[in-house]
Amino acid sequence: MRKLKSFYDSEAEFTEIHHSLKQTACPHCKRVGCLILHGFLKGYGTDCNDRKIIRGHRIFCSNRYRSSGCGRTFCLLASRFIRGFVITATVLWRFLEKLAAGFSKKTSFTESGASCCGSGAYRLFRRVILGQSHIRSILLRHRPAPEPPTSIQPLFATVSHLRNIFPDSPCPVSSFQSNFQVSFL
Repeated sequence: MRKLKSFYDSEAEFTEIHHSLKQTACPHCKRVGCLILHGFLKGYGTDCNDRKIIRGHRIFCSNRYRSSGCGRTFCLLASRFIRGFVITATVLWRFLEKLAAGFSKKTSFTESGASCCGSGAYRLFRRVILGQSHIRSILLRHRPAPEPPTSIQPLFATVSHLRNIFPDSPCPVSSFQSNFQVSFL
């Protein structure tokens, strides 16, 4: 029996997950052999146009015909996307880097590649600040925090800790979701 992931890095990894669905337990009812692919998880991209992109895949625990599943669905999200947000993990990481470099919230947001409204920067910043205890507790389980930064701002310590754990990753936010299988925000 295999445990199902919440995030995947590439379509090749998803194909491997898809081929092993029948040997995987449902996260809700824990039954094995009932999971089937149920379609795509679509959403809007960061360019704020009306074109929808594939953000992940839907999985169904089949209760049809002779299957004994629970009938619930859930999603597997590509790690390059943030659950519940239009922006990608790369845009969020650039936003955090710009903030750590001392830029304002609005400047950091526009220079990170986000093309949506500027007020989104303040909402995103608030979600990051509120989610720091969750993020840091997961990071601390993996590796101790680096030397304390000279600034008293906790966000700088979080960015530094992400860089320390994922030094070779172009997007530590995506790597965080993929390695720990939890949403960043």
